[in-house]
Amino acid sequence: MPGPDSDVSDRESAAARNLGEEVEAWVSETYDAADAMSPLRTIQSVVTLIERYPRERVNNACRRARHFGIQDHRGIRDILEKALDLQPLPTPLIVPPESPQPTSWFARPTIQMLASFLKVSHDVH
Repeated sequence: MPGPDSDVSDRESAAARNLGEEVEAWVSETYDAADAMSPLRTIQSVVTLIERYPRERVNNACRRARHFGIQDHRGIRDILEKALDLQPLPTPLIVPPESPQPTSWFARPTIQMLASFLKVSHDVH
């Protein structure tokens, strides 16, 4: 049976859904990342930011917070106060596709190279 926090979290999720896609995604990620402590107050604080800032700015701030892994309301508030939400997000680094790793960095397999080394070392003594 769901606890008392589940009703509140459902309300907050519904409010976040009404605020926009990025706010809803941030709320979902914050709940998923929470361990023992409920992120309810954090989420309530972010939801109330809409009273002071336009919905679009709060969504942009949540997008930026998600990009940088920020999961507290102070981070989102700082983004809004410093107008960082109006700046474009940094371009993500393009990771080259994985190329198959060579089985050996040498011309022949390591085991074969070690075997010939051991044979030469053994023959010398």
